[in-house]
Amino acid sequence: MLKIGICDDDPAFVDDIEKNIEQTLKKYHWKGVIAKFTDGRQLVRSNEKNKFDIIFLDIDMPEKDGFSVAKDIPEKDSLLVFCTSHNELVYNSFSYQPFWFLCKENYDKHLDEVLTAARKKIALRNTNYEFDINGKIYSVDIEQIL
Repeated sequence: MLKIGICDDDPAFVDDIEKNIEQTLKKYHWKGVIAKFTDGRQLVRSNEKNKFDIIFLDIDMPEKDGFSVAKDIPEKDSLLVFCTSHNELVYNSFSYQPFWFLCKENYDKHLDEVLTAARKKIALRNTNYEFDINGKIYSVDIEQIL
């Protein structure tokens, strides 16, 4: 199951990208949960308790910008996807080792590609096997299987 976090100070954009992510999950029959945030500090606190697999993160936000949030997310924990209108910041984002950089103007044209690539990368590092029995998700560490 994909755990996805979305953080942007524009609630309308958060709702829009959530809708598009849900459509992609449904299209490919993937299971996922999405958490939405309009404040980077809330995202960081939530990620400390329940690590996200993928985080869609705006860069230009008040209080705590996306780069500051990225500093507080251990790179091995989550794949960072910067999603911004400030395309000139793409090179500045490299020091935070993002998985992807999306331009808000046309993010929806690339969302399938991003989620598919992220899912593959997550599967490679995942040492758990998840399965569904009567609607309940079970997870078993592969190394514990004889």
